[in-house]
Amino acid sequence: GMGVFTNVGRRPGLVLARCAAYLVCRRWAPRYAVLVVMAVAVAMAAGLGLMRVDQLDWHLTEFVWTTPVFSMQAAISLGVPLFVVAMASQNLPGLAILQAAGYRPPASRLVAATGLLGLLAAPFGAHSVTLGAISAAICTGPEAHAEPSKRYIAAATYGVSYFALSIVAGAVAVFFQALPAALLAALAGLALLGTIMGGMAAAMANPQRREAALITLLATASGFSFWGIGSAFWGLVAGLLAHTVFEYKRRPAA
Repeated sequence: GMGVFTNVGRRPGLVLARCAAYLVCRRWAPRYAVLVVMAVAVAMAAGLGLMRVDQLDWHLTEFVWTTPVFSMQAAISLGVPLFVVAMASQNLPGLAILQAAGYRPPASRLVAATGLLGLLAAPFGAHSVTLGAISAAICTGPEAHAEPSKRYIAAATYGVSYFALSIVAGAVAVFFQALPAALLAALAGLALLGTIMGGMAAAMANPQRREAALITLLATASGFSFWGIGSAFWGLVAGLLAHTVFEYKRRPAA
């Protein structure tokens, strides 16, 4: 969310125009606000000559089989760190987002399913399949659907769209690389505003837990990493530690 404002100084016209488009769409067409903002941003970037479209390559994606070879050294030096990063930066935040949105997903089955899919996709270069934390945040918000029981439609749409885009994945990656960094940061921030607002409202609803929730937010937003693990994990650790200490202080003496 902070990326919306931290890039104003770099591309003021581009960022402010997107913010204006977002506010107008949020007032009259909230469901399509992010889509309209993206269209406006891409059109402005193209008009100002900020896109490097000459690098686009629309060749179809080729699936190349790589026969797996087990290596204890690779399992320890790569497998374990990737597992920790996947759990800490994607699976754990993804489950937390679903919980905050009011869902009660079967965590063990979800993690097992992602592990199985990762095993099947590994020979094609997809070393890890995880829960999409940011995608989950967007799909579980009220913008996806007014009724929580029907928000799965947004997730299914995401899946079909990802599959379609994977056919030209190389061109899609180059396309986003061709866009200005300020555009991407602001677009991601605007897309998550509703989710951030809902999450903060739920986190601050209980007065006794507000301080722990605030510590979690600040630690996560700091963006620091330790032992190669990002702030999403350490923010949860800090929040849980603070919550444990605060709740312990409130326990009546025996």
